[in-house]
Amino acid sequence: MTRITREILRGRRLMMVAHANSAHTGRWAHYFQEQGMIVQVVTPVDEPVAGVKTTFFPGKRRWYHRLKGLHVRIDYHRWKKIFAEFAPDITHVHYPDGGGRNHFYFDHIRPLITSTWGSEVVESPEFPLSEKHKAGVRALLARSDVITATTQFLAERTAPFCLPGTHIHIIPFGIEPEEFKPRPRQDDGLVRLGFFKNLERKYGPEVLLEAFAVVAAQRPQARLTLCGKGDMQGYLEKRVAALGLSDRVGFPGRLPHAQMAGAMNECDIFVMPSTCQESFGVAAIEASACEIPVIATRVGGVPEAVLDEKTGILVEPFNATALANACLRLIDDPDLRRRLGVAGRAFVMQRYQWQENAARMGSIYADIIAGAEPETPRMYIANDPGRETVRPGGG
Repeated sequence: MTRITREILRGRRLMMVAHANSAHTGRWAHYFQEQGMIVQVVTPVDEPVAGVKTTFFPGKRRWYHRLKGLHVRIDYHRWKKIFAEFAPDITHVHYPDGGGRNHFYFDHIRPLITSTWGSEVVESPEFPLSEKHKAGVRALLARSDVITATTQFLAERTAPFCLPGTHIHIIPFGIEPEEFKPRPRQDDGLVRLGFFKNLERKYGPEVLLEAFAVVAAQRPQARLTLCGKGDMQGYLEKRVAALGLSDRVGFPGRLPHAQMAGAMNECDIFVMPSTCQESFGVAAIEASACEIPVIATRVGGVPEAVLDEKTGILVEPFNATALANACLRLIDDPDLRRRLGVAGRAFVMQRYQWQENAARMGSIYADIIAGAEPETPRMYIANDPGRETVRPGGG
């Protein structure tokens, strides 16, 4: 962030309407607080952001929350009080699910920034969006002065909810390259595959397990770690036992984010077999930053995070055979693993460094405060298919 931008932001009040239990929310809040802004997070999740003023809204359920529709109107009075007491210079809505449905809360709030994160605008047969939800998101985005998305894929999915000609600024989440970096790995003859997502069907852990059964039958040195928790854990553990792989598949549970880089560096291959339309794939970026080759599915925005045959291998979702073949290929070729890993970190350093991406958001804040039209290196123009503009020097 430039000195001029920092001077413009210092002392300004930023209200973030976001889910406080997301690591991304905490990172954004801490970053702008460190730049001298006064930050308040308003969240529907009863979980504070450490070191940042956090307001739980609408709060614990009360009797009137049983009155469908009416409770939104009643809660509006508390919302107005929260807003008036903090008096933000900028209001930034992240992941506009509840904010979309309650769009009238933001009728008179300016300036307003809205960032889509994924499932609130990405529709699929497995995850349909109601017409009421879509109407609310459209209304909120129409009220927004600036709209951002993390990938071109997500910008394209956000565009139908926007007014024609709207500029959607593409600002990835990014990673800390000094936190996620390569570390010495074990050299004991084993090849370790790692999965670091929730154990939920949309992330494909059962597809990976069937693929690993094929791999394990042919490569005794292969090991698999399924790191996470979720409603599929019981099924997966029983399936591992039935396959006779209990000594080769581990379930360490969900790790705190602070331990993620160390755990990833214990792996030789990172596998992300998602079956849903993932908007980005931050975990893949983290693995690449550690110089770990990535095998992932060709869904959503993942091809923007994993470059096929350059930083990893992409396969079609639900295809256990293709996934197994990709795993076998990397297990058998340590030089290819090394090349993909080195290229992966170089790619992350070029496009996905957290400080640079956060500074782009800071520039948007500063432009708005200064009354200027925000510009970023990458923008997508709504209702104009294929129109992503890349300014000189942009990533």
